[in-house]
This record gives sequence, structure tokens and C-alpha cells, in this order.
Amino acid sequence: MVFMSSCLDVLSRLECWFRQFNKVLIMLSGGVDSSTLLAVAVRVLGRGGVVALTVKSPVEPPWDFNDAVSIANDLGVKHLVIDGSYLLSSEDFVCNSRLRCYYCKKLTLSRVLSTVDELGVDVVVEGTNYDDVQADYRPGFNAVKELGPRVRSPYVELGIGKECIRTIAKLLGLRIHDKPASACLASRIPYGDRITLERLQRVRDGELILKELGFKIIRLRDHGDIARIEVGIDELHKVLQEGIRDLVVSKLKELGYRYVTLDLEGYRRSGLNL
Repeated sequence: MVFMSSCLDVLSRLECWFRQFNKVLIMLSGGVDSSTLLAVAVRVLGRGGVVALTVKSPVEPPWDFNDAVSIANDLGVKHLVIDGSYLLSSEDFVCNSRLRCYYCKKLTLSRVLSTVDELGVDVVVEGTNYDDVQADYRPGFNAVKELGPRVRSPYVELGIGKECIRTIAKLLGLRIHDKPASACLASRIPYGDRITLERLQRVRDGELILKELGFKIIRLRDHGDIARIEVGIDELHKVLQEGIRDLVVSKLKELGYRYVTLDLEGYRRSGLNL
């Protein structure tokens, strides 16, 4: 009860934050964080005061893009989609250093900012949450800070973490309030291994196989010939069930993997940063 009351207070502060603007552009990934920002912005500024923008590229999971389209439609806002194939033309990005996320965010937000004036928006709003910058390696957020007052991160500014965001999303009736955390497909490829369209598509197709089998939390780490599967701890046993294991192995080998492994530690955030 105390936590619910606290989150209601946070929602009030978030609404107050949006009142300083006339019109905003929300970077909508299809995840809980950005979808909640969009819903709160519409609640404060109305549909005419909000534009949603989503990057569609081979780097982004297609299921997240589908959720972004659905959420924007549900909320009735103008939804722009930009082609993110420029990322695979950037040597800084495809060489896959530990600064990959920095270059991705800088390239994307720079392109978005070039459209701000014609859209008539005051600011670009992105959904990094407070827990992310406190507990994880997030070079992409450095790009956000470098772009100054034209790009804002209300969750970080207000100290709002993931659990409270999920509660607010549920209060606002967002159907994805309990959606597992997601990340771009490039995060499945170890630093230093070159990012290619073929590897991204192989990861995408492999994770789709696992999603269709009902797994809730999935990461398919691509180690060249080896597919390393991470699922939630409570779902580890399911991978080894009769019929499931053989199907997963055969399907992933069809995608080109020589070995298919199950990580016994299960899913953990930023599994390739460890």
C-alpha cells in the first residue's frame, strides 16, 4: 500500500515534468519504459501535444516494433517510423566495441533532432530509467547527456526506477506493464565480434523459435558457431523437456549454429557485459 502511494506521487511528479512543454517527441521502443512515458505525456498534453517515433531496423527485435505500433495506435498519437539501416553503414557501430551503444544512440538521436523544428516539438524525450544508470554499464546514456537540453530523460532526472514504472504502467492500463525487459539484437553478439546483418537475422530467428515455444525471457547469445541460450531461472527445466530440447537443437542448427548450449546461470541483464 505504501509503495502504491509512493508510485502515485511519482506519477504526479512525472505529469508535472511534462507540463513545462507544449509538445514533445517520445522515443518509443515498444518497451515498458518508453510506452509509459508516452501514456503520461498524452495524459498531460493530449494527443495533439505528443509525437511518437520508433526506429525500425535489423538491430531492433521485430516484436518490440510491433508493440510500439500497437501502443501508439492504442493511445491515438501520431507515430513516425524511421529506417535504422544507417547503423549497419557505420563502422563505429558494426566494429562492436564497448562503445557500440554510445555510437548507436548518438547517430539515432542526431538524426531525430534534425527533424525537431519541422515537427514543432519542444524536446525529445527518451526512456532510460534511474535503475539503468545506477546499476549497469550504459555508454549510450553518455550520448544522451552530450546532446544537452534538446534530449531529456525524465526517469533519470526524477530518480524513477523500473518497479515504479511498471506500477504506473499498470495503473494507466497499459497491457505491456509486465513485459520482460528487452534489448537490441546487437547486444547478443560479444564485443569485438563484427555485427553483420546475417548474425542479427540469425539471432532474431532463433529467439522467435524460443518465443513461439512459450519462453518469456530469452536471450540467444551468438558466439559464432555456438548458440548460448539464456532463459529465466524458472524456465530452465522447460528447455530440457522431452521434445522441446530436440526441437530447439534442430531448429537452431538449421540457422547455422554448430553447437547449441544452455546457460545454467539463466538470464541476467547485460549478460555480455559481465
